[in-house]
Amino acid sequence: MERFSISVTLGKASNPHGANLAHNNRDFIARNIRRDQMQNNIFFKQQDVREAYSELFGAAIDDYNAKQKQPCRRIKDYYSHIKSGKREEPFYEVIVQLGDCKDTPCGSPRAEIAQKILAEYAEKFQERNKNLHVFNSVMHLDEASPHLHIDFVPFYTEGRQRGLSKGVSMRAALKEMGITAKNSGVNQLVIWEERERRELEQLLRQHECQREDKQAHHHHLTVEEYKSWQDAKRNSAVFREKQRVEAEDIRNALRMKQQIEQLTSINATMKQQMYSRYKSFFYADDDKRSFVQAALDREKIPYRETENGFEAQECFVDAIRRIEAQYKKQPTSRRDKLRDDIDRMLMMSKDFDQLLQRLCDSHYEIRLGKYIAVRPADGKNYIRLKSLGSAYSEDVLRNRLEIKASYERNLAQMIQAARDMHAPNIRVLEMMQRYTVCFSDGYLPVRKKNPKGILSWQNDAELDRLTALNAKINQGATLNSLRRDAEQKQQEVNELTERLEELDSYVRHHEDLVECAQIVYYDKQSTRFTPEEAREMLRKESYLNAGNWRESEQRIEKAKSYRQNVTDNLRQAEAELREAVGYLTTAEQVLGGSFLQVLERQEDQRRKAESGAVPNGHTDADAPQEPPRMSSRRK
Repeated sequence: MERFSISVTLGKASNPHGANLAHNNRDFIARNIRRDQMQNNIFFKQQDVREAYSELFGAAIDDYNAKQKQPCRRIKDYYSHIKSGKREEPFYEVIVQLGDCKDTPCGSPRAEIAQKILAEYAEKFQERNKNLHVFNSVMHLDEASPHLHIDFVPFYTEGRQRGLSKGVSMRAALKEMGITAKNSGVNQLVIWEERERRELEQLLRQHECQREDKQAHHHHLTVEEYKSWQDAKRNSAVFREKQRVEAEDIRNALRMKQQIEQLTSINATMKQQMYSRYKSFFYADDDKRSFVQAALDREKIPYRETENGFEAQECFVDAIRRIEAQYKKQPTSRRDKLRDDIDRMLMMSKDFDQLLQRLCDSHYEIRLGKYIAVRPADGKNYIRLKSLGSAYSEDVLRNRLEIKASYERNLAQMIQAARDMHAPNIRVLEMMQRYTVCFSDGYLPVRKKNPKGILSWQNDAELDRLTALNAKINQGATLNSLRRDAEQKQQEVNELTERLEELDSYVRHHEDLVECAQIVYYDKQSTRFTPEEAREMLRKESYLNAGNWRESEQRIEKAKSYRQNVTDNLRQAEAELREAVGYLTTAEQVLGGSFLQVLERQEDQRRKAESGAVPNGHTDADAPQEPPRMSSRRK
């Protein structure tokens, strides 16, 4: 009669090695998988987890959302809602195995018996666990031994008085199935796992097999053999200990020397920074500022960003000057400069004649005729406006002026309507109008949202910020709600960052275990660990041995796969955080009345840097700043 050990292991979706759908469905193929046997795998069910959530909770979500008057309280994606929360796991995975890789390898007669029993177990799992919705179930026959991966969503309906009529909870699902905890040591999960083992034990008996309890087996020696073995072991241990002590002494001496050098260097740097004042750096060229800040990030030079540049300590000025010297500005052609000047002056003009007059005032010579032509002050030849592109012919320029005037008229009408209705967005609309006036007076430049497009109020980056904020306010946003949204996004970024650090630490730990196993079991030469250190590390991981240490390699692959998902989520969360902070910053500046002052101060600093009024493009951050000039035409 065959005897099989029973293994039932429950894992969580949030743990890197708790559940891996890509591994289960062979979307990701690890090194231990035999590719020629992959066609033997049995897939009992393959359903996307989001589809499973839609099937389970779709009706409950629709009923819940229909009762919510505020759009912000409605749930768009329940799976993402549960996944991003901390209270419940989105799904669980149970791994079931009979025997092990030594006594039940795939392809053996015992493996065929185990395969039949596991198949019966998988087919009856859903019937037996009515509150555990199985969305993915597969039997792997392309690894060392047959085993099952069953992924399920635990749900419950009893006891829910508020919110959705159906929820996600493992403990509540087990309770609804009649499984309750006996005490703190025997909780619901322990009872459920033992129930599943009894089910497997019953299936074993139906197939005329028995359950086996694993016990250690030792080879017995004679007295002489044992004494000889003990003497050799003792002498070897003394020799290894001597080698270890000598190697450790050398390593300690090297570490001490390196630490002293590092501490000396850190101490000198800290003293230098302690008494070093901050200097403000700003540039007329935004591309140059971006180039310098990217280099500071690479060289790990500390700085703090400001509205129009950044601040760094005086001790780093020489390094920053060295970086600035590496920047090479791309030359601008006369035609490109003429396009930029026409764009800027057109947005400052009321009609076509005023546009031509502004070009004359800027030292351009105008030649009228069938085709209007312009000659720059430093040029020899006239340039026809129509040759600059389809957006610069006389007819199109006149049309662009009319579109500009139409935008301003519509904005004035929106402001009047908002005043009549006492709408909450009145201050944003008024700020948009003041911004256009400041630009027309020459106090502010226009920064394009799309650098390749022509300049217009619809292609202005600052007006785009105000327009987006106006839409947010129309949707019911307030300063407090924007602040809460930014805080929530920041918390999400922090949590994902911590999870990423935990995964990196987890991977490094198992990479160390793999190297230690290769040292101990395959005599690999290593500069990082001595054989004694490797054995000590493996002793701390009692589950590792010569037969299963490669499981650490599998855990590394799973963790790296999961890390990529976390990295993608982190990038998305960081983008959402930048957007939320942008909305909040703009709202605070508009409601605080500093939106235009901030832009004017930035422009004032750019002009000073461009004209050379500020030496070397930086000022003392602690020195008082001259207040910006204000436009007299503000409304």
